[in-house]
Amino acid sequence: MAQDDAPPFEDNSSQRTDYISTEYLGIFCWLAVIVAAIGYYLWTNKLKPAISNRQKIQYHQNKAANAKKNDSSEALARNEKMLAARAKLQEDYNLNVQSYIEKRKQQDEIKRQNDILKLESKLLGNGRRLHDPDSKDKPDNSKAQNKRNANKTSWRDNYNPLTGGGAMSSYRPSRRSG
Repeated sequence: MAQDDAPPFEDNSSQRTDYISTEYLGIFCWLAVIVAAIGYYLWTNKLKPAISNRQKIQYHQNKAANAKKNDSSEALARNEKMLAARAKLQEDYNLNVQSYIEKRKQQDEIKRQNDILKLESKLLGNGRRLHDPDSKDKPDNSKAQNKRNANKTSWRDNYNPLTGGGAMSSYRPSRRSG
């Protein structure tokens, strides 16, 4: 009756948890050591050199950009190109202005000659011709009025019936009956 001599309740759970915790700690400790060793290997052989190379490249790029930014010869060359382009554009503009002035003078001269011919024909008493170019320019007022009314539509260009009545409100109050 050895079992009867034993106390009725033993606390084996604390021993069991100690055993489980030390075993798991041993397993996970080795796992943590292995992960740390792999991490250290990757850091020293792979990541650190790649990061340092990237930093060197970025440093040299920044240095080259600052040198280019502060280089006065390139700035002067850019400025000279810009001035040359402006001068060329101004020259083209001046040529266009000269050609426009010449065309305008020719048109004025032709108009002046036509006016002189009309005046001479009136002074000679010839009157107006049936196919006179000026008669085409000045149609009857009634015909011109009809053409304008025919071309004109009752709708505005930006008319949209869904937007409402435009400037006027469509609200009307109800009648007051008293």
